Amino acid sequence: MKNQSIWNKHFILICLGAFFLFANFYILLSTLPLALQKNMDATAQTMSLVVSVYCFGIVALRPFSGMITERLGKKRVTVFTFLLFSICSIAYLGVSSIIPLLGIRLVHGIFHSVATTSHAALAIDMLPPTKQGEGIGYYGLAMSLAMVIAPALGIFVLDRFNYETLLVIGAVFSVTGWVLTLLVPSEDRPKQQQKSPLSISSFIEPGAIPISLSAFLISVCYSSIISFIALYTKELQLNDAAMYFYIAFALSIVATRPFVGKFIDQKGAGYLVYPSLALFAAGILMLAFSTQLTGLLLAAIILGASYGAIFPCFQTMAVQAGPSHRPGISIATFFLFYDLGFGLGAFLLGIVVAQVGYSSMYILVTALVVVTIAVYYLMREKSHTKKEQFILE
Repeated sequence: MKNQSIWNKHFILICLGAFFLFANFYILLSTLPLALQKNMDATAQTMSLVVSVYCFGIVALRPFSGMITERLGKKRVTVFTFLLFSICSIAYLGVSSIIPLLGIRLVHGIFHSVATTSHAALAIDMLPPTKQGEGIGYYGLAMSLAMVIAPALGIFVLDRFNYETLLVIGAVFSVTGWVLTLLVPSEDRPKQQQKSPLSISSFIEPGAIPISLSAFLISVCYSSIISFIALYTKELQLNDAAMYFYIAFALSIVATRPFVGKFIDQKGAGYLVYPSLALFAAGILMLAFSTQLTGLLLAAIILGASYGAIFPCFQTMAVQAGPSHRPGISIATFFLFYDLGFGLGAFLLGIVVAQVGYSSMYILVTALVVVTIAVYYLMREKSHTKKEQFILE
């Protein structure tokens, strides 16, 4: 029986493992475009492709990651794929041209896909049902802390040292996360349903699709922040502004996330979505017109607070939309849409930037957040209607 306390050594270990897993992800995601521009004279399209191909690797295996996790066991799958993820992190060293780099990014993304799905499912398995929203919030907080440290550290290392040092640090993050995850116990047991015939529902949780559509759209918008802020601030000739932006953005998430998780458990995730999306739109619009560090930092704080609520709300709603005995499938469905949105967003918005510039791109992204609000409303209304019909029948 699960302990009703969230904070035990095993949950702390899994959160630390998540921190280092995503520290590797964010240190490369936020600095590779700058490194390629500096060391390989890469174009905007090439830089966006390096970001996107990683996400396409994630999407390629994401539909299968939940099924793999549930059938083979959360701990077993996590340890094995996290190890392969770490090996890919080391493989970046010595690569000095775009084509092999794209190959490594693709494979790295594939193992990221399964490792993050099984890792999150392992974390959720440790949570009491009454504190699921709070637990997911704290697990997400570990990811947010990675977002605080990794991009800022990456930019600092790239400016003061070199690209190879950056890659070594990323590899150390990955291996450390794998070792910490090894120490987490597993409650996996053989299940009869694991031998059931394969079907679409073995890979995709139908109940999680409506909220995942909204997650897809907001992920496109989120990609505009993570993938282009460093390049945008460089164009504005604001030295080190990207580092300060990432710190303010993630600290804002860290400050609000504990309250968000408790609110979700007490009141429900739906109450936070509309105001959070509205704030997110305001923050993106502020980015479009900010030309000084003060405006960028204010936008970062607004974006961090709003995104810090949107992500755990959507993820909790996706998990709760599926059966309690197969959270891995629900998580995989959610991340499939989310990762697809991020990958497409990074690639397509890179093309938009090349045509109209960063400011106009952020105006378009603001409009897309408004579209997300409308899609969320329609999906929620449709979901409520189906529930009411089911009750009447």
